[in-house]
Amino acid sequence: MRDDEARGGMSFDESRAVVVFPGQSSSDAGMRQLLEQWRPRLLEVLSSVAGHDDPFSCTDTSIATAQAVTVACGLAYWYAQGRPTPRYMIGHSLGELTALAAAGSISEEDSVRLAAVRGELMQRACDATGGCAVMEVRAPIFDIEAIAEECGISVAFHDGPRQVVVGGTRDGLERARAEFADVGIACDDVHASVGFNSPLMDSAVDPFRAELERCEVQPPQSIVYSAATCRPLIDVRAELAHNLVRPVRWWETLARLAVQGVENFIEIPLGGLLSPLPAGLAKQQAHDPRVDALWGDAACADEAAFAYFDDENRLHVLV
Repeated sequence: MRDDEARGGMSFDESRAVVVFPGQSSSDAGMRQLLEQWRPRLLEVLSSVAGHDDPFSCTDTSIATAQAVTVACGLAYWYAQGRPTPRYMIGHSLGELTALAAAGSISEEDSVRLAAVRGELMQRACDATGGCAVMEVRAPIFDIEAIAEECGISVAFHDGPRQVVVGGTRDGLERARAEFADVGIACDDVHASVGFNSPLMDSAVDPFRAELERCEVQPPQSIVYSAATCRPLIDVRAELAHNLVRPVRWWETLARLAVQGVENFIEIPLGGLLSPLPAGLAKQQAHDPRVDALWGDAACADEAAFAYFDDENRLHVLV
């Protein structure tokens, strides 16, 4: 029997829902105001890790501050939506820290501080390589992997059927761009100054694990999935550290959750937080008549279904 709960104006079955936290944010004027309203104590933590009073300043472009702001604001937005706490939670890359804090496994203050340390260590690792970056490639992953390996880069994020982000040195990425162009695969410009979730971050693993050892870890109130292993986080400290060099298997993890019976993907992408969900995914905030009809179909009522729309707006369903 379903136990529908309302959280922040949303109604969902807690046993068939997952809260999804993003791992990236963009500048937004309302971020500070929302944080002041919902989690003002985290402003002090942000100021401390940033080393100045205005962590939202456009002049502070450090990765450490950006990651700390993303986690702090993710928690504030989660509070603003009524703190939905279903059976599952998940975070995209950095968002794992936010998910663990929301689930009560680590403290909110530690999650923000760890985000800053993580960003600083990643920047150092990147600087040691002489410069690294990421690039989005719009093609199925099996069309990408061989070229990536040949050019000495790696898959960082597999976010959707045709949403893949590769990371590596800038030289390697530029070579890969040329190779992809030769076979008709579209790429975005190389951007970001860190090779997220790639072997280039190896030097950050041990010091981040040491920092994690300083934090108290409690059993979570929700099952927190790792998008690097596609299974629940068990050894939180070890897994968070090693996930720095593991690719984010986002699409596979979302599909795994669907197989577990998840029907509602409750995202926290307000303000400047960027949605980590593939475009067109059936989720709590956005519905398409075709998806609504699918969920109401008696033939699918007791089955887990995972729906998305491809580039030609065709509906695909995993049941």
